[in-house]
Amino acid sequence: LTSLAITKEPENYRAYTIRANAYIETARLEEALIDSGEAIRLNPFFGPAYNGRGSALEHMGKLEDARVDYRVGCLLGAGASCQNHNRLEPAIP
Repeated sequence: LTSLAITKEPENYRAYTIRANAYIETARLEEALIDSGEAIRLNPFFGPAYNGRGSALEHMGKLEDARVDYRVGCLLGAGASCQNHNRLEPAIP
């Protein structure tokens, strides 16, 4: 359904974020990075998109990059990003 929404509304940054999260759940991490990046390009002030990209990066083992995205998402008001940043922070020297 989100792919259909994106086809009908290619500027729908929320749909890209939702689809990115679905990709993460199915371990399609490269696709999740692409969709999260597109959501960020469309709306750089949408914190949940940074949380999604951070999650994909974390699953790929790119912890420092994930931490940065979680921090940006947190600063933009995405509560899950704050939790993820705080959880990840002690793991990175």
